[in-house]
Amino acid sequence: MTFQDVANLRYRVALLRDAGDVLASLASAFDLLDDAGEPPLRERATGLVTIKVNLTAPRASGSGVVTDVAVVDAFIRLLRDRVPDVQRIVVADGPGMARAEECFRVAGYERLVTDLGVELIDLNEAPTRTTGVPGWLRYPTLEIPEVVLDANLFVSITPPKTHTDGLYTLHAKNMYGVPPNRFYGRPRKAFHKAGVSEVVHDINRARGIDLAIFDGLAATQLGDPIDGERVELGVIAAGWNAQAVDIVGCGLMQVAPERSKYLNYLRAAGYGPISISDVAVLGEAIGDVSLPFAVPDGRQRHRKSVEDSAH
Repeated sequence: MTFQDVANLRYRVALLRDAGDVLASLASAFDLLDDAGEPPLRERATGLVTIKVNLTAPRASGSGVVTDVAVVDAFIRLLRDRVPDVQRIVVADGPGMARAEECFRVAGYERLVTDLGVELIDLNEAPTRTTGVPGWLRYPTLEIPEVVLDANLFVSITPPKTHTDGLYTLHAKNMYGVPPNRFYGRPRKAFHKAGVSEVVHDINRARGIDLAIFDGLAATQLGDPIDGERVELGVIAAGWNAQAVDIVGCGLMQVAPERSKYLNYLRAAGYGPISISDVAVLGEAIGDVSLPFAVPDGRQRHRKSVEDSAH
């Protein structure tokens, strides 16, 4: 892609191979975004930074089921290096069935508290405010935790997945774990009854993602929301438009973004693109690092570099 192409495209996503140093890879991704004209991290990360991870169930980092603590650790170190006066950093999730405390422990997140001084918060127990949903499809209001609403920078870090619940788990779907299950049932039964894609749209309209980072070290394919076949991708992606990062995530899995109802809903709402042709991918070419993931329609599963999930 030429410099002219990058300059003419509104959405930019940095995609890097990880060569065993996640911090260096992530730093290179943000350098690429800075060089492409995106405002630097130091201009966006002030006050409270809340990081929404994907800890659906008690699973080990590296399994591809949950956000790898190595990626979260690297981002926090990068944040502290580039924004030394950041006031408060929170890492949070609201698992559907398990307690967040157990998910944090199994995935190795407790060291983030002792090593980096962050807070770990269970969104299912956090104080909330009733929040209006513009253009709602199922919920005109939602209960959203204050630590999410009040963040000066709200970050989503998730591995990409294909599975039976919502077709793809990407950043938009990662928001499913934000509204507390004490209001919507375990595991958010009210949301499943109302329609996963419609609810994903509503949550993202209630509180959008400011920064999206794909933990593409490992992912899962064709599982349920808490398990699946591990696929080793070995990449990191980041961008300031979550929908654009999700479109790149679809490219990494070689799946069609237009098949996702919630991505189409969010595109119609003006949240970002639905085609990779609208995204400037900086760094690696998607075709050089992508792998064909299976989706729940009978397509043959990808077997190369696939291992059993590490539990």
